[in-house]
Amino acid sequence: MGPLMSATVRKIDLQNLSSLEPTFKVRSIGEILIDCGYSTPSDVATALAKQSKSDATLGEILLASKGVSAYDLQKAISLQSEMELVSTPFPALNHETTIPITVQEMLKYNFAPIARTDNQIKIAISDPSSIASIQSICDRHNVLPQFVLSSRTAIHGHIATIGKSHLSRSAEMVCPEPLSCRRLMYRGKNYRILFSLLLMATILGFFGWLEFTIFAIALTTFIGNGMLKCACLFAFLFKKTATQPPLKSHQKLERVSILVPLYKESYIVERLIKRLIELEYPKELLDIFLICEEDDKKTQTRISHTPLPPHISMVVAPKGEIQTKPRAMNYALNFYKGSIIGVYDAEDAPEYDQVYKAVRHLQRADPRVVCVQARLDFFNQNTNWLARCFTIEYAMLFRVILRGLQKLDLPIPLGGTSMFIKRNALIEWGQWDAHNVTEDADLGIRLFRQGLRVECLDSTTYEEANYKFKSWVKQRSRWLKGFIVTWITHMRTPKRLFADLGFCRFMAFNALLLGTVITYLMIPLLLPYWLLSLGITPPMFGSLPQGVLPIMLLVLVLGEPLLFMLGLYATANKKHKPLRPTLLTMFAYWPLASFAAYKALYELITAPAYWDKTEHGLNDHEFSAEIASLTLPKWRR
Repeated sequence: MGPLMSATVRKIDLQNLSSLEPTFKVRSIGEILIDCGYSTPSDVATALAKQSKSDATLGEILLASKGVSAYDLQKAISLQSEMELVSTPFPALNHETTIPITVQEMLKYNFAPIARTDNQIKIAISDPSSIASIQSICDRHNVLPQFVLSSRTAIHGHIATIGKSHLSRSAEMVCPEPLSCRRLMYRGKNYRILFSLLLMATILGFFGWLEFTIFAIALTTFIGNGMLKCACLFAFLFKKTATQPPLKSHQKLERVSILVPLYKESYIVERLIKRLIELEYPKELLDIFLICEEDDKKTQTRISHTPLPPHISMVVAPKGEIQTKPRAMNYALNFYKGSIIGVYDAEDAPEYDQVYKAVRHLQRADPRVVCVQARLDFFNQNTNWLARCFTIEYAMLFRVILRGLQKLDLPIPLGGTSMFIKRNALIEWGQWDAHNVTEDADLGIRLFRQGLRVECLDSTTYEEANYKFKSWVKQRSRWLKGFIVTWITHMRTPKRLFADLGFCRFMAFNALLLGTVITYLMIPLLLPYWLLSLGITPPMFGSLPQGVLPIMLLVLVLGEPLLFMLGLYATANKKHKPLRPTLLTMFAYWPLASFAAYKALYELITAPAYWDKTEHGLNDHEFSAEIASLTLPKWRR
């Protein structure tokens, strides 16, 4: 079947089989299913009633409700269309030398050439109603087609095989050059930047200006970050959120495709699948794809040996020049056509109704709103002090700051998981940048520059907090490296960025990305300022003008109450109130990110596209009951 699907999950090969009736209708598919005994009149009637309120086909609804088997449905379509039903796997075919039809054309109408004679190509299709469109493509390429019937998944697998090199390269390069960081991250260029910075520091030090420069950068950054956080807090408290218009009575639920990238996650597969199954959304409109890397055989094997419902399947991303989460998602996006695309991580435990809420939010929102971001929280917040602090930080970000940014109409960097975006907007603006290790933040900024908007979704996804310092630093360093890369990418044309965003949003962009990184880089250099509160002036600050040091001390002192207030409001809910005593120790938590900041700076120079893998599933098995209580309604726990 090719790399797209494991042979051991063959039983769900027909999961996405279309049952659209062809234009030359003789008997409806429902009539054939009943006449052949493949389904019951009751099941067909129930599915027809459900179809009137859904964008799904009759066959998809029957498959989801187990009213028909996948193979029987395929036989019924074969009878209806009077087409030969072919089995898989298809014979190997050298597409690049024998077939003039492009991979993009195959993907658009879901067909694949499976054999060729001197003057004819055998083409497998899953939907007879697409014959006219495919025929016109064949006519343009002077190809005489012979149509046969097969499953959507089998056709996808064949396309993945014959178009492997093209699809692999496209996943890396689909983000247009002006929007991507790939040309900015060459090591040679980075070493030149490093040399320039060191030379500048040497010159400043020679003239005695280095301390003053550090002071000026730190002061500007701390004030900018403080003003932004203060503005977000006031907006969160006092600015009302715009009321969404009522949902149109005739508006149907849309098809959702959820991408779940995995890498070396075999030990968490069963628990992840269990959580995904709990999502409450019509299964005929929900496709969930577990995306594995080609060299990750262990995770592939574990998925293959795990029983999967029809709406969950596995995709294998082929090897390429780089190996990143956004590249894997770009690859998988070729095969699935949901009008709304969602993303989850391996350790996620979303609330059961999150997908439904996301779809309805996007349907009711202003047309400019093309993406929603759910809150992220942790189910293991009490594991240790680091986990408690991490939970408070996430609460501050997702419950206060992002809400404030939305109310102020400022750019919102996405969180990388539990986001839902309209497919058309994602495709139009370059999908994910495969070379950016914080593709989420980059995408959020990119959408905002085009006049589109991201809003916060009133739903929560629970994750496993990194409670081990080493893992925590690895994850944080990747985020900070991505922030720098994203900042460089958008600031390479500052005039254009300023024109796109305007003054306030331009300043917010710089404070959010560059300001965050500089703050953590500066912390070790600024810790001696606290000695001033004891009346001690460190020798290193002796060359600074008198009166400058108290200003910096004042900024540092005022920053702590602001962070404390953010923490108080972020932990006002029942789940987080027990964490409030930990707020008094957060002053010791923030400096820890400096380790990650300097690691990020080093990797920015030496390995800008390196994805430092975060460990998942360390202790989530100990919190099954708590996860259920947080994500499921009482009657399902």
